[in-house]
Amino acid sequence: MSTMEISTELCEFVGAIIGNGNLWTDGSRYRVELTGDPKLEVEYFKHFSAFSNDLFGKKPYALRIHERGLRWRLQSKEAYIMLQTLGVLAGNGKSHKVTIPDLILKKGWAYSKWTVRGIMDTDGTLFFSKKNISTTNLPNN
Repeated sequence: MSTMEISTELCEFVGAIIGNGNLWTDGSRYRVELTGDPKLEVEYFKHFSAFSNDLFGKKPYALRIHERGLRWRLQSKEAYIMLQTLGVLAGNGKSHKVTIPDLILKKGWAYSKWTVRGIMDTDGTLFFSKKNISTTNLPNN
């Protein structure tokens, strides 16, 4: 992929990487990975496998279960570099520094919402409560 085209599929994939994925390299091998629950996320990971070739020009390895977790893996230097260029973080500490990449945010909500979808589908929780909370009782930040 010579020029980076921001698509809704790429945005959703970036969200999934933010939620439950990683970029890894040892300098000679490059991996893009997603991990998930083998009981709940097989179909979702197949969704990414279906358009991986369009996004990255390469198909991922077959889905597999590793240490009771589902693993989606793409071994591709080009995909790794493209995602890093986009602003996807690699390495330890990602969870403390991660943000939605600026190139996606600049495209507006029509694209950003797909990134949020990827985050929520892999690592999101929505909780409803009937409790009323008064902001006057909250501690000052």
